[in-house]
Amino acid sequence: MASKNEPVYETQKSLYEKAMRKLQGSSLIVSAAYRKIHFQQAAAMFDLAGDYLDAPQKAEECRQALQQAEETEKSSSDKMLYEAAVFHMDRVEKPDEWAHLLKEFEELGDYKDSKARADVCRRQVNRRRIRSRAVKSVLLVLVLALLGGAWYTYASGHYQYWKGYMSMRGRNYAEAIEAFRKVPGYRSSDLYVHECTIKAMLTQKRGEDVVIGDYKWKIIGRKHGIVTLIASGIGKSHPFYRAAFEEEGGKTSWETSSLRRWLNDEETIRMLFPEEIRKNLLTQTCTGSVNGEYQTAYDGGTEDVLTILSAEEAMSPKIHEYLSSLSFSHWLRTPGASYDTVSYVDGDTVVRFYGAPSDNADMMVRPVIKIDGTALMHEVQNEIPDDEMEDAQADTETPAQGA
Repeated sequence: MASKNEPVYETQKSLYEKAMRKLQGSSLIVSAAYRKIHFQQAAAMFDLAGDYLDAPQKAEECRQALQQAEETEKSSSDKMLYEAAVFHMDRVEKPDEWAHLLKEFEELGDYKDSKARADVCRRQVNRRRIRSRAVKSVLLVLVLALLGGAWYTYASGHYQYWKGYMSMRGRNYAEAIEAFRKVPGYRSSDLYVHECTIKAMLTQKRGEDVVIGDYKWKIIGRKHGIVTLIASGIGKSHPFYRAAFEEEGGKTSWETSSLRRWLNDEETIRMLFPEEIRKNLLTQTCTGSVNGEYQTAYDGGTEDVLTILSAEEAMSPKIHEYLSSLSFSHWLRTPGASYDTVSYVDGDTVVRFYGAPSDNADMMVRPVIKIDGTALMHEVQNEIPDDEMEDAQADTETPAQGA
C-alpha cells in the first residue's frame, strides 16, 4: 500500500478519457484564443496517454485543430484591423493621420484591397511632404525676393497654360495634357485636361495607350464616339497587379465574385478616375459566358461599370491582337473546367480554359471600361485615322461586345 507521501500516477486510460472530454467540449468554445489553449491542453494529455488506443492520432488531430484556430485568430485579427483602418480612413481630420493609416494597410499586406488603400494613403503622405517642401521653398523665395518670386510663379503658370492651349488648338493632345497638368486649378486647365483626354481617345489608333488620371488604358474598340479600353501599363504598385477572382475560394461566378464587387465599388471607381471622367463612364451589360472546352457556363446579365473580358472576347481577332502586348496572366469572366476554377489568359496570350483556382491571388486583373465621347465627336471627326473611321460596318464594331 502506498504511503501518503508517495505521488499518485494517473493511468493511461484515465488520461485518455480526460483528453477525449476536453476534445469533445471544444465545439462549445467560440473564442479562437481559448480554442488554442483548449487544443494545446488536449494534445498534451493525449501525449501523456502514450500509445493507449488511438492517443497518438488524437494528439495529432488536436495539433491540426490548434493550427486552424491560429489561422482563424489571424484572419479575425486582420478583419478587425482592416475595418478599423477603413473607418478611420473615411474620417481623417489631421494630415499626419495618413502616415499611420499607411503603416496599418501595409502591415495587412494582400488582405482585401489593403494594397490599393495603402497607395491612396501613400499619395496623401507624399502630397503632404510636397506641400511642406513647397511651403519652405515659398518662404525662401519670399525672403530673397517677395514680389519677384510671386510674379515669377504667376508668369510660369500663365506660360504653361497657354502652351497647353496652343497645343490643344494644334491637335497635339498628349502635349496639351502634359502642360495643363503642370498647372492644376489654373483657370480652365482641369477642364481642358478632361477634354483633351476624351479627344485623344477618339483620335488615337486602336492599340495605343491613353492616360486617365494616374493610370494607362489601351484603346481596343470605338464606335460612334463610344470608346472601349482595357487596363495596361500595370506595374507592381498598380491596384490591378494581383487579385483573387473570389477571395473565399470555392465555387463562384462573375456575378457573385469578390473581384466584381471590388471593381465596381464606388471607392475603387473614385480612386481610379477623375471626377470629369467618371461622368462619362458607361454601364456595361455583361452577357453569359460558356467555356467552349468544358461546357461550364455563367448566366451573365450583370450591369457593371468595370468588367473583364470573357474567353470568347479574348479569342476574338479584334481583341486578341491587342492582348499580345499585355504580359502576365490575367483573369477572364468565363468559368474553368469546374466552378471553383476560372479561365484566364496566360503570359503568352493563350486562353487557358482549364482555369486556375478562384482564390489564386497571383493573377493580374485587366478591367474593361467604356467611355462616352459623343459630345466631342463633331470637333474631331476629321482627325480620326482613315482606317478607323467609325460607321455601321461590322469590321468597325467594338470588339468587346457586352464588355
